Amino acid sequence: MDSNRLKEEKIGDDFSFDTLYVQCNSHLLESDKKRDQILVLLASITGLYIGNLDRLKAMQGFDVIAISMIVMGIIFAFVVLEYRKWHIKYALACVVIQRLMFIENKTIDQKMITDILRSIVVTTTPIGLFKTTESWIFNLYVAINSINIYIFEASYNFNIKTIYASIIIYFLLLNYIYYKSIRKLCNKEKILSSSIWIINLFGREKDI
Repeated sequence: MDSNRLKEEKIGDDFSFDTLYVQCNSHLLESDKKRDQILVLLASITGLYIGNLDRLKAMQGFDVIAISMIVMGIIFAFVVLEYRKWHIKYALACVVIQRLMFIENKTIDQKMITDILRSIVVTTTPIGLFKTTESWIFNLYVAINSINIYIFEASYNFNIKTIYASIIIYFLLLNYIYYKSIRKLCNKEKILSSSIWIINLFGREKDI
């Protein structure tokens, strides 16, 4: 039986929240590991790109390569944003599961799980968000890709002010998208436990 999705209306006494917590924590660590692997991959590819820049510039179609590097960096940034959201979901789920351990199984329903979830969600603020390690890691991706933007624009003799302006706009735009995405996820009034699969024990809530 899938331990995280129950078919019964009530949770049986034999259901183990300890096992569910271990599973949730494992997914949390795995999502962070994959995020870090993407960072290593992006840094490695960018390093090779910079190391062979003179040779690449001499090739026909360098502009395609340069633009591809920028697009790849942007895609990686959005992938990392998704991993950041899953980090938050699994971290919240771990706390919810810990609290459910002290509640009698047969009294638990999906609405109770959502109520617990909403009680621990902290409303996102720009200062609070960008002080976190995960936000610094996200901006490390953005910074690495800004090198690709600089190389492309400098190679085609863009004005230095234009280059810096485009990099600043790039930083601000991606951080705005990042902030709005996390703020939407951490909405105390709208977040549902059924949207986090590992604590979606009964299915989607109704009339919450």
